[in-house]
Amino acid sequence: NGGVLMDAMGRTGEADIFDRMADWIDVSGEGPKGTWAGITLMPHRDCPRVPWMVRDYGLQVYNPWRHGEIYVARSGTYELGARYIAHDHQGSLTEIAQWYEGCP
Repeated sequence: NGGVLMDAMGRTGEADIFDRMADWIDVSGEGPKGTWAGITLMPHRDCPRVPWMVRDYGLQVYNPWRHGEIYVARSGTYELGARYIAHDHQGSLTEIAQWYEGCP
């Protein structure tokens, strides 16, 4: 623990983010020798928005099946897409929102 968990609404920490909707989630923290590292998870805009499963130790889960079933015809398909952005600093709400707006 000791990192920062933040969502697109500016909420921080597991208690404020768990089971709530947001366009993206970021987790970042200080590593060895004082360096920062982080990763942002952005589900594709065409994917369903679902409540996030997060933990303060860094877990971030996008799971459309967690709260309900998704039916796909026997010969059908179901596509999901996401962007992961690794960064070497503590990302700000404004900066990460700009990354999201720049996603195709």
